Amino acid sequence: MIKTFRKVIGSTLVSMLLLTTPMASVGHAHPAMIKKMLAAHALWLGTHGLAGKRANFREMDLSSHNMIHVELAFAELRISNLSDIDLRWANLCNAILSGSNFSGADLGEADLSGATLTNAYLNGTDLTGANLKGASLAMADLSGALLRFADLTNADLSGADLREVDLTGAILNGTKLQSARRLTIPMLSKAKTLRGSNLDPQLKRTLQDLAPHLFEPSE
Repeated sequence: MIKTFRKVIGSTLVSMLLLTTPMASVGHAHPAMIKKMLAAHALWLGTHGLAGKRANFREMDLSSHNMIHVELAFAELRISNLSDIDLRWANLCNAILSGSNFSGADLGEADLSGATLTNAYLNGTDLTGANLKGASLAMADLSGALLRFADLTNADLSGADLREVDLTGAILNGTKLQSARRLTIPMLSKAKTLRGSNLDPQLKRTLQDLAPHLFEPSE
């Protein structure tokens, strides 16, 4: 009876661990597999979904891969490891990137317009010149990220961690910034424009006094 009881308890504990342990990454993606998936995705895009297959890199490890100029519009990359990846000039418009790890990645001049980056880890990520128009970066970790000359028009940064972010020359027209964390006046004063941005009222008043050009209409 005692052995049976121990067996039942053991099975219960194993079941509980399986239910509460986060799902592990599928593993480091092989270059040949990536190439095959990208080819199928290109066909899927080119035929408007009639042929090929939408790329699904969900929970995969793509860290440190060279994916310059890659075509991943509308791709699924949720909860993926993309740390130290090279995605310069990549097309990731409308891609699903929620919860993915981009730590140390290079996304210089990448197209991330309309992309979903909610809860993504972008700490130390290079997003210089990136197109982030309409992107959702709510609750993302952008600490130490480079957003120099990036276009964040109508992007959502609600609750995002912006500690030590470089916003030099960034376009922040209509950007949701009111609940963004660790946002400072020196950081915002380096931006190119803040027209129509959703800022904390007190922060906005201070900036209007110190840098009124940020809110002036375009010529």
